[in-house]
Amino acid sequence: DSDVQIDLNTFPNPMTYNPSGNINRGGTILLSYRSYKYEIVFQLGRGRFTYREMSKRVSDG
Repeated sequence: DSDVQIDLNTFPNPMTYNPSGNINRGGTILLSYRSYKYEIVFQLGRGRFTYREMSKRVSDG
């Protein structure tokens, strides 16, 4: 979809997992879809991520 934009920001490319399921480096990805923006943070050594909505669309009316 051309409305989706991904910025790897501080995220390592490529991301690799070790045998215990953890990623090799932590980092942040910024994702935009139309006027929605999200920050996805991958935690080093945990194999988990968190996300937060940075902004959202203002409804008309």
